[in-house]
Amino acid sequence: MTTHLSDGENLSNLINNGSEVAVTYANLEDYISRTIKARLGESKRQIKAIKRGMSMTFSASLLKYMSSTDLERKVVGSEEVDVDRLKEITSYKNCSDSHEVIKRFWKVFSAFDNDTRIMYLRFVWGRTRLPLAEDENIESHTL
Repeated sequence: MTTHLSDGENLSNLINNGSEVAVTYANLEDYISRTIKARLGESKRQIKAIKRGMSMTFSASLLKYMSSTDLERKVVGSEEVDVDRLKEITSYKNCSDSHEVIKRFWKVFSAFDNDTRIMYLRFVWGRTRLPLAEDENIESHTL
């Protein structure tokens, strides 16, 4: 009685001498049960590492109360490019936010749809989402 994990590892130890035992109708339920248990447990180490990493961002006890959308937003930020948030993290070189060119930039940028804002971020910053408000030591967006 053997099975293979997704990484190709042969699990002949589902039962004693598993490689010697044929799967039959009589032991099929036991084989299926043990295989499911092995498959569900094969990524425990990776899941533990993911949880450890997420706990560096927020309390892991909150995970059970979060939707997948909330979790995504908390880990990688919102898909929506918030103009006000971008303004907060923008620095200005050789000008100020009151300069006419800067005012025009923000007027035009505000008129962009979200997909165009994402393309702009990718072009000038190599990212598609704004840093989280909680992030420390972020590189500012410079105009």
